[in-house]
Amino acid sequence: MNASLIKKLAKDNSSIENNSSLDNNTIKCVTQNNTISVLPTDRVRWNNRYSATISRKSSQSYEIRRAIANYLSQGVVDQYTGEWLQYDLRDIDKKEARGIFSETYFENLCNYYYRLGLNDSLYAQFDNGIGLRKNQIIATKYSMHGLCPVWGFRRSQIIRKRYKEYFAANPELLTNYHPCHMVLTLRHNAEGYYIKDEFIRQRFFARELISEFKKFRDNHRVMWKDFIFGGCYNIEVKRSRKNADGSDNGIHVHMHLLVLQNKNYKVNQVREWIKTTWGLQTGASQIHYETLYYFDPSQTEVVDDHSTIEEVYDEETGTFEFKSGTKEVIQKQYYDDSWSIDQTSRAIMEALKYNFKADALIDEQTNDYDIPFITEILNNSKRLRFTSRFNAFYRVKELNFAELSEEVAELKDTNDHILAAYVMAKADEYQMTTDEISIEAFYYPHLDFRALLENGYNMDYEFFLQRLSEVIDIVKTQRAKSIIEHVDVEKHYQNIVNPHTFEEATHEDFKIVLGFPHTIRHRSRDHHDANEPRYNPNNFYQVSEVSSIKELTKSLMVGHYNQILTFDDLSRFQEAEVHLTQLRTA
Repeated sequence: MNASLIKKLAKDNSSIENNSSLDNNTIKCVTQNNTISVLPTDRVRWNNRYSATISRKSSQSYEIRRAIANYLSQGVVDQYTGEWLQYDLRDIDKKEARGIFSETYFENLCNYYYRLGLNDSLYAQFDNGIGLRKNQIIATKYSMHGLCPVWGFRRSQIIRKRYKEYFAANPELLTNYHPCHMVLTLRHNAEGYYIKDEFIRQRFFARELISEFKKFRDNHRVMWKDFIFGGCYNIEVKRSRKNADGSDNGIHVHMHLLVLQNKNYKVNQVREWIKTTWGLQTGASQIHYETLYYFDPSQTEVVDDHSTIEEVYDEETGTFEFKSGTKEVIQKQYYDDSWSIDQTSRAIMEALKYNFKADALIDEQTNDYDIPFITEILNNSKRLRFTSRFNAFYRVKELNFAELSEEVAELKDTNDHILAAYVMAKADEYQMTTDEISIEAFYYPHLDFRALLENGYNMDYEFFLQRLSEVIDIVKTQRAKSIIEHVDVEKHYQNIVNPHTFEEATHEDFKIVLGFPHTIRHRSRDHHDANEPRYNPNNFYQVSEVSSIKELTKSLMVGHYNQILTFDDLSRFQEAEVHLTQLRTA
């Protein structure tokens, strides 16, 4: 198919783009009145865009690791002990590094460095018979760390998909209630935050913000439930903008909320009640509350820009006057009953933003990642739950996207849940694969019975030993299951389109290859094959024949590359992996 025909098909399809899902594995998308079949050209286009985004987020992850290594190699003072630490993580192995930084101010930073690791992706590679090869992404391995750029992007997709499916299955919710976007925060400065007139010298106040919101709901339970049917919140963290003198106003922690409001009340009426009540409780005078919306780049308007002043000469009078400049801004599109479920899900993601955007972690002055700021976040956000639901949404299983947060039959009681969550946290902390999780690996010193007691565990030590083996097996099973659920690789594998012919692909049409996304370049957005992965044989590694795509993906997730790659490409891959792990340019 030639380029002009591709352009024509893309143009013919442009009318449905705003009503179409952006998920990379979508075949059909539901609108309010009907179902639109998405053309194969769009499926290829969306796959290319998804692939380009994964590459971009992987590059951000790679650059954060580089910035951490550079920062620690230049030497730092441990704020806990006053000891001078100067080590280059590129020259020491993981076990030695964790021994050095254990119980120091930079322990969580060191763990974050290794949690980020390298991202690997599986691609379907198509050959047109004359040597031209094109790739379609199938699955990606990534850390589920809160500050991982790749996971931040994938998490947003998972959240949107859950809410999209939930509202599509329960359309009466958007008929009976009015969706709104709310933002709450506390007054703060560079040193801490305020509750009314009391100043607390603590820069990171996410837990305190969550606590204040719970008090707000509890203290005004009748009115709150009368106004709000249900909703969810997501905590976003970023550094405040720099002032002219180089100072800043500290860490800006704020809570984005998606709420379904009772239609018996006006939005302005609910806003004024929330603003007044929240202000009386916390002393914060600024809140945001309005109808759910999203920004539409295709709709812009010119408005006065009072931050710029232009001097205008009047030839008739020979005098000068001053007037405000102008700027072009993207318009908000507000919810109404005619919205498709895809427009609604787009607005939901405006309300439930990333916890940490990669650009918010960059120092404006150095234009590099702000490692002291990242360290401060890591040290204050460990085991912090950034997302939760309330009122009628609290126990809706369809909206759950946290591992082990729902009931698991094999977990007998609350103590088992606490133990399972603790095992999972330690597995993440020590970068262990599912196969590496065992009693021998965790028993001492990583699983501390006393720490479990602090987490609410209320059984004796003998019961702890009795249940440990079984709970670890359950965790391993749940972890492996969650990996496949998050990837949804089987569905994507079956929905691949041949980018040469734009026809449904069979398994005989392509080879499966492995690649590091941050080394793969994509075509520009204005190219007729926008965002298409560029083919470079040095960046791809041949996968051996597999009986199950799920087993292949599982092997990828746990790092069993010797079971994945062909003998000829395994050594080349291992050399590249060492090269990239040491943060050297490929």
